[in-house]
Amino acid sequence: MITIFGSSTAYVSMPEYGKSYVHLLQESRQDVHSYCMNGYTIWHANYMLPRLLTERNNSNVIILHVGACEAMTMELKNFLVLSTYWLNFGEVDEWFRTYIVPKIYQASSDLLEGKQEFYGLLDGSEFFALYKRVLKHLEGYKVLCIGMSKPSDDLRDIRKEQAASFDFAIKGVCNLCDWAEHIEVSELCEGEVVDSNHLTEQGHKLLYNEILKRIN
Repeated sequence: MITIFGSSTAYVSMPEYGKSYVHLLQESRQDVHSYCMNGYTIWHANYMLPRLLTERNNSNVIILHVGACEAMTMELKNFLVLSTYWLNFGEVDEWFRTYIVPKIYQASSDLLEGKQEFYGLLDGSEFFALYKRVLKHLEGYKVLCIGMSKPSDDLRDIRKEQAASFDFAIKGVCNLCDWAEHIEVSELCEGEVVDSNHLTEQGHKLLYNEILKRIN
């Protein structure tokens, strides 16, 4: 059984909403279960994956596709909405209190001063620590870790730097965990990215074929 845990990047093919690699896997196999979330995806993964795998302990392959939401620049109001949602409905652990709560204070102050932009929910080193924690839960499974897409050329350099730092973190954690493999999407699907992270239908086909090589 394959369990996919990913953000919208895994499920959305742009710009015409064709088939994603998740849809292609579900069409070609009968043993694929998938879970989609956005916002604090790395916290969702840490909170939900151990519970889901306890319920479905016959999974042998995990596809983990998270990080795009945490990496990318967004409007301050969107950051505050995401944070308020997690405060109300998520698990507020020591990592959230350490990494996010100080940013909530800063974002609130910036908003009062008329600023509009917030530079990422996490930086690369913070994401590394959280990603490592999630992979520790998955020891004993074969884990395919989908790397970050390379943002399209028309986006600002800061988004490209954010994506590169998160991809470096994913690769670094995989190097520490012999049950995990990093799939380098930035090279595999170069030129097949519509915005900061969403792939074209052709990009999803390329990723689907690479996944098949790793699981067959």
